[in-house]
Amino acid sequence: MSKSELWLGNQGQASIRQWELGDADQLSRLVSHNLEHLRPWMPWIANEPLTLVERQSIIALWRSGYRVDGDIFLGVFLAAQCVGSAGLNKRLVPGVLEIGYWIDRDHCGRGIATTTVGLLCEMAFSKSETTSVEIHHDQANVISASVARTALFKFLGTCPHEITAPAEIGVEWSWEMTRSAWESIKHAS
Repeated sequence: MSKSELWLGNQGQASIRQWELGDADQLSRLVSHNLEHLRPWMPWIANEPLTLVERQSIIALWRSGYRVDGDIFLGVFLAAQCVGSAGLNKRLVPGVLEIGYWIDRDHCGRGIATTTVGLLCEMAFSKSETTSVEIHHDQANVISASVARTALFKFLGTCPHEITAPAEIGVEWSWEMTRSAWESIKHAS
């Protein structure tokens, strides 16, 4: 049994893949369904709703950005159903990638975010230049803290940050998974 299967138990296995232009309608419906769920934490939600053409343009931008700067935006799926979005973004420090994610409100509490974080770590550490992966979130976002803990990330500490979303309090929590810690976790499962 794989680690992602362990995390999800009987709920099925999540998968991630790069967004495709054909996903625009499904992504729009998912974002629309989750507006109030995402509004407290996601500054980009203020730009919603987008037209289908605007959503396709964003997906095209994400795909071209991956080729240019290495940031990757991915859909989170259970079978063929899209249940969230995730990504890996380069930080200012070489070799460090930051994870971002959100899961559909109707699929929260099932381990999907934790599984997604594991899949993103696997993707990140498949690149030899990646030394660590980080999760950053506002202190008030206790669900993201729970995901980081459950995924066995090490808490690095806090620092002040600019408030960019309504529920934030301006204190950023940082978590880290090093390559060696990830290898230990993989070998233990």
